Amino acid sequence: MLAQQIVNGLVSGCIIALIALGYTMVYGVMRMINFAHASIFMSGSMFAWFMLKGLHVIEGQLTSETVEMSSTSKILVFLLVSVAAAAFCALLGLALERLAYRPLQNASRLSVVIAAMAAGMTMDNVAMLVSGGSAKGFPMLLPSKTFTVAGANVTSLQIFIGGITIGILLLLTFIVHRTYMGRAIRAVSEDRAAASLMGVNVNRVIQVVFILGPAIAGISAVLYSMYYGQSVYSMGSQVATRAWIAAVVGGIGSIRGSVAGAMLLGLMETIGSGYLPLLTNGVIGSEYSKVFALILLMLVLLFRPQGLFGEPIKGRS
Repeated sequence: MLAQQIVNGLVSGCIIALIALGYTMVYGVMRMINFAHASIFMSGSMFAWFMLKGLHVIEGQLTSETVEMSSTSKILVFLLVSVAAAAFCALLGLALERLAYRPLQNASRLSVVIAAMAAGMTMDNVAMLVSGGSAKGFPMLLPSKTFTVAGANVTSLQIFIGGITIGILLLLTFIVHRTYMGRAIRAVSEDRAAASLMGVNVNRVIQVVFILGPAIAGISAVLYSMYYGQSVYSMGSQVATRAWIAAVVGGIGSIRGSVAGAMLLGLMETIGSGYLPLLTNGVIGSEYSKVFALILLMLVLLFRPQGLFGEPIKGRS
C-alpha cells in the first residue's frame, strides 16, 4: 500500500509542479502573485474539451467516452489538443499582461493584486456561462497500460506525466541558464532598473514569462483532465492553493524549488490520505489530508521563510 501511495503522490506532485512553475516564474520577475494563473490553467482544460467536442472525439456531454479510434489516432489528437491548449493559454497570458498588468506597472501592489483577482474571476465566470457549470467528462487520449513496480500499479499515463514534468524542468533550466533570454530574465529578476539601463527590454522579458508560464499551464491542464477524467470551470480553484503552497515551500522564484515543493506536498497529501483513517480508526477521514499542506506551509514559514531552495528576499529598487 505504501508503494502505491508513493507513486500516486509523485504523480500528484508532478501535476502540482507544472502549475506552480507559472506562479514562480512570474513572481521571480515581477515580485507579484499572478492570481489569475489558476484560471488560465482552467481555461486550457475547457478549451481542450471544446476542441475535442468540435473534432467529434467525445460522444457525450458529461461522460468521457470517445469514438472508436486507433492508438496512433489518439496520440495525434493528444498532441494536437495539447499544443492548441498551450497556445491558447499563452495568448491568454499575453493578453493578461498587456491589458491588466502593464498599465499598472507603476501602481501599488494592491492594485495589481486586485486586477489579477478580477481577471481570474472574469475567466471563471465566462467559463461557467459557456460550459453550463457542469463537469465535463474528459477522455483518455493515450494508450492505457498498467505495470507493476515494487508491488505498486503504475499506469502509462502516470509515467508519461512524470516524463513530461522532468522534460519541462530541464527545458526551463536550459532556457534560464543557457540562453540570452534566460540571462535577461535573471537580470530583470535581480534588478529591473539596472537591467533596463544595460539595454534589456524589460517589457519583452515580462511578456516571455507570461507566455512560458501559461503555456506550461495549458499542457498541465490536459494532463490533469485526463488523469482525473473531467474538466470543470472550478478546477482552477481546486489546485491553485496547493500549487501556490508548493511554490512557497520550495522557494518562490526557484524553478527546481517549485518542483521539489510540489513533490513533497503531493507525497504528504497522498500518504496522509491513505493512512489517516487507519491510524485514527476512522475518526479522521482521508478528506482531512489537505491539512498537511497548511502544516507544511507553516513549518516552512516558521523555520525557513525563503523556502527550501530560495534565497532571502531582497528589496527592489
